[in-house]
Amino acid sequence: MSLLQDTITCLRKQLDEKSLHITGCAVPLSALRYEEDSPLGGDQGIGDFGAITHLIPWMVNHGQRVLQLLPVNDTTLYRNQKDAYPYSAISAFALNPIYADLNQLPLNDAIDLQKEANRLHHTKELHYGEVLRLKEDWLHKYYVAHEKEISGDSRIDTYIRTEAYWLRDYATFCYFRDTETSLYFHNWRSKAVPSEGSLRYYYWVQWVLEDQLTEAVTEALSKGIVLKGDLPIGVSPYGADVRQHPELFYQGMQAGAPPDYFSQEGQNWGFPTYNWQAMEDEGYIWWKQRIKRMARFFAFLRIDHILGFFRIWSIPRDGRKGSMGYFVPLIPLSKKDLYAEGIPISLIDHSIPPCEDALILPYPSATGNGYTLRYNLSSTRSFQQLDGELQKRLTTLEKDFFYHRQEALWKENGTKHLQAIAQDTPLILCAEDLGLTPQCVYEVLADLGIMTLELERFSKKFGKEFSDATLFPYLSVATTGTHDMPPLRKWWHEDPQRAGRFKETHSLPLQPDTPETTIFQTLINRTLYSPAALAILPLQDWLSVDPHYLEVTDYRQEQINYPEDQEHSWLYRLPFAL
Repeated sequence: MSLLQDTITCLRKQLDEKSLHITGCAVPLSALRYEEDSPLGGDQGIGDFGAITHLIPWMVNHGQRVLQLLPVNDTTLYRNQKDAYPYSAISAFALNPIYADLNQLPLNDAIDLQKEANRLHHTKELHYGEVLRLKEDWLHKYYVAHEKEISGDSRIDTYIRTEAYWLRDYATFCYFRDTETSLYFHNWRSKAVPSEGSLRYYYWVQWVLEDQLTEAVTEALSKGIVLKGDLPIGVSPYGADVRQHPELFYQGMQAGAPPDYFSQEGQNWGFPTYNWQAMEDEGYIWWKQRIKRMARFFAFLRIDHILGFFRIWSIPRDGRKGSMGYFVPLIPLSKKDLYAEGIPISLIDHSIPPCEDALILPYPSATGNGYTLRYNLSSTRSFQQLDGELQKRLTTLEKDFFYHRQEALWKENGTKHLQAIAQDTPLILCAEDLGLTPQCVYEVLADLGIMTLELERFSKKFGKEFSDATLFPYLSVATTGTHDMPPLRKWWHEDPQRAGRFKETHSLPLQPDTPETTIFQTLINRTLYSPAALAILPLQDWLSVDPHYLEVTDYRQEQINYPEDQEHSWLYRLPFAL
C-alpha cells in the first residue's frame, strides 16, 4: 500500500505549508445503496465495502477527495438492531462481517438466499438483524463449499501469522459467542481451548473483509480519493478486547457525556472506562496497535470524543442516565472547600445510587473523602428550591470547579496519552472535540498538530450560540453537521427559531420565498469558504442543493442517530441507488 503512504506524505506536506484545501463527504457505510449487473443486483440491504467504489465516480465529478466513514469494526453480539451501533465494537481490530460484499463471493446454488438479498436491497430502512443473518448464512455456505481450497491458501496462512496479536483471541471470542448459551463472556462455562480448525472460518472471514476493503481503498486512491477512518473512544463491555485485556478497563463504570445541547439528560454509552495507568505501564501498546492497523486503509483518522483522553465522563454501572456521572480524573472538593464557599454540608448526597437531583456527590478518591458537583446543577429541582444567595454561591463554585480547578490536571493527562499514541503514526489525526471543552484541549491539539472539528451550528465559546466560519482555524475540519445532529434540512425546518437566530447572527440574505436549494447552498458555502484545510460535509447536506433530491426525500428521515433515543438510531439508508 505504498501509494497510500505516498499520498499521506504529500497531504501532510501541503498541510505543513498551509496549502491544503480539499473537500469530502461523510456517510455511514451502512447507508450506501447501489445497483450492479450481478445475480444479487447490488447491495444486500446495507452498504458494503464494494459500495465505496460506487460512490467514487460521484465524488470525482464533484471534486471531492476525502470519504469519511463511521467505524467499520465488528459489533456482532446480539444479532439484532443493537449491533447497528457502530461505536460499540466487540473488537477494536476486526472488521464487521456485515460489510462483506456478497457479489464478490458468488454461490450458484443459493436461490433462497439470492431472493432474500434482493428483498433486502429494496427495503427503505436498514433491517440490521435480517441483513446480518443473510450475510452470515451466505459466508458460512461459501466457506463450506470452498473449504478445501481455503484450507490450502497460503495467503490466509500469512495473514493469520501477521495478525496474530489480535486475530486468534478475536476468533476464540467469536467461537464461544456462537457456541455458548450466554452472549456474555463472564458467564461462559467452557475452559477448553478451541482447535485451529474450528477458528479458521473466523480467520477467513476477516481475510476476505480486509481484502475487499483494501481493494476499495486502492480503487479510491487511483482516482485521487483517500478515506478517513473513525477511532471510537470506547468498546463493548462484552467484547473480545475486554475479555482479552481486562486489566485495561474499569468494568464497574460506564463512559458517557454530561448534559448538553444534544441531550439534556446526558449520554450513557455503556462502554467500560479505561485504566489509563495500566495502559501507560504497558506502553500504550493496545492503542498503538489499533492506530497501526487503521493506517492500512486510511489517510485521515477521526479520534472520537478526544476529550476522553483528557478526562472521561464516568457513570457507575448501576446508573441509568448520563446526568448521574462525574469526570475522571478530577481534583475533588473537600469539606473544607465547601465550608470556605459557604456551602452547607447538608447538600451532600450519600444515597447509592445517587439521587438524580443531588447537587454534591461523593467522589471516590485514593486520598480519602472528596466531593464533586453535579454538572449543570442549576437545571435540577433541588437547585431551584434554594434561596438566591446559595444559588449564587453554588454557581460561582461550579464555574471555578469545571473551568479552572481541573485545567492543569486535564492538560497533563491529555498531553501524556495523546503524545504516546500520536507519535510516529503516518495518519493525519483529526479530533472530534465537541462538547464541554476545557481550554487546555485546544493548546494540546495545536502542540501535537491534531486538527480540530469546527461547525457554525455549535459554538465552543461559553455564552455564544453559534460559530463564525470565517474564523475557523486552518488546522481544522469544517463541517455542517455530524451523525448525532439533524442534517441541515431537518434542522432548518424543525427548529425555525434557532435557524432564524442563525440567519440574523450572520446577516444571511434569505427571505421567506428563497428557494430551499439557495438556502442550503448559502449555508454550505459558508463552510466551504472557511479557512479550514478540510471541509467534509454529510452526504445528506451535499444533496440538499439538488432539487430532485429534495423532491424525492423526506427531511424527517435523514437523521442518522438520535443520541437521546438509542431505539431509533443508525437505520438511515440513501433513498436511491448511487
